[in-house]
Amino acid sequence: MRKRGWKAIAVCTALALMLSGVGAGAGYPGSGIAHAEESESNQTGNVLSLGDAQSEEVQFGADEDWNNTLMVTFPGDGQTIASKSELDFTMTISSDAYMSMGEDGYIKLEADFFQAENNWDTLGKLGWPVFKASDFQKNADSTYSTEVKMVFESNLGVFHSLWLRGVGTGFKGKVNFSGVSLTRAEIKEEDVEITETVKDTVDTADLTHMAGEVKLVDADATDSTKVLAAYLLGLKESGQVVFGHQNASFKSVCDNGVTSDAKDITGADPGLFGLTRWLLQAARQERIQDRRRWMLR
Repeated sequence: MRKRGWKAIAVCTALALMLSGVGAGAGYPGSGIAHAEESESNQTGNVLSLGDAQSEEVQFGADEDWNNTLMVTFPGDGQTIASKSELDFTMTISSDAYMSMGEDGYIKLEADFFQAENNWDTLGKLGWPVFKASDFQKNADSTYSTEVKMVFESNLGVFHSLWLRGVGTGFKGKVNFSGVSLTRAEIKEEDVEITETVKDTVDTADLTHMAGEVKLVDADATDSTKVLAAYLLGLKESGQVVFGHQNASFKSVCDNGVTSDAKDITGADPGLFGLTRWLLQAARQERIQDRRRWMLR
């Protein structure tokens, strides 16, 4: 029995060489970053109190910009977070900040849970609730607050740290996050049965029929593309196939962040995998911004 979790990208050796240009490690700049002290977190029963933190002042424009975010961070406790666990806190803004939102301005939140320091490959995200001025209630001291609850849909292996980030439009001011707490759900074994095991010997490609050269429609095809085409045609002639899997290492019953269902059973990652372009673009942008953030420290 094993449970679902967020996964690192894992591909076979042949495709790994082709995609080696896609970076490793990422981050966000965060124009309004504040850090909670490690001593503030404490556990009572199944509730982990993470403390309070206030962002630096930010000003959002007419469009969302994830390069211009408010952000606060909290240390984790190194323990597992089960599916159905809840992140709760109160978000408070000043009267001036409230007025800056008008009718159409808003704050959109994202909770980034790290399993290891600055390791974006195993990051777990909760999001993305949107709060307009009408969602805030006025307090006795003329500030405005709203309650926030975010729920885990799958397990997280290790809670190293939390980044609460926000973007939006038409907002100017600081945001106070108070009473930030994690209510842990009970870890339950999911009803997943492994009916096959890894074979003693792994199948290897029969390259007997692999052509020495191929002619492709694209006259400008690279040598790597030609080799791949010859390889696939050779497998076809040998009566073999290459197994493919969409998001192989992102959707799996394992929770160690490095393997996949296919690897559990066959001992190897899929020969082909599908990944939407926006995921690659987002990963690249995260890595660029991470380098900028650490350079500015």
